[in-house]
Amino acid sequence: MNPRENVQTPSAAFAMDKVRAARRAIKRRRSEGRGFFIGLLTLSGVIIIVLGLIVFQGKNIMIFTFENFVVNKAFVSLLPADYSLEKTEDIRTEVLGFFEAASADQVSEAALIAVGGKLQNIIQDNQVSEAEVAAILSLIRFERGQTEKGNE
Repeated sequence: MNPRENVQTPSAAFAMDKVRAARRAIKRRRSEGRGFFIGLLTLSGVIIIVLGLIVFQGKNIMIFTFENFVVNKAFVSLLPADYSLEKTEDIRTEVLGFFEAASADQVSEAALIAVGGKLQNIIQDNQVSEAEVAAILSLIRFERGQTEKGNE
């Protein structure tokens, strides 16, 4: 090998620097893209897990939400002011009893969805009339009666 062949001209050294800089830029882009890809992969994994929980545990999530937030907080606080404390507690106990029966699989999922939808419609206007209370209680009694007849 001739030592003169390894000597680079200034333009060749400049071209080599450009090549090296381009290679570094490509490596940087690859590593940035890799992190973005891993982030997207992680995000999609989390979404799949959440959707799986909703599909397989949707009934339990609905019952938990209605028991702890809708009935205990929203529905009871919106009951008419002229209801006595005992009457309010009886209504709350009956509605919660329905959701407890649903969690013990004593009530059908269709009944659970019907009562949940009715409760949502009742509290949507931020007030509950006596007729709405009577309607939800009669629906709960009807659905529980249907379930008991089906079990016999």
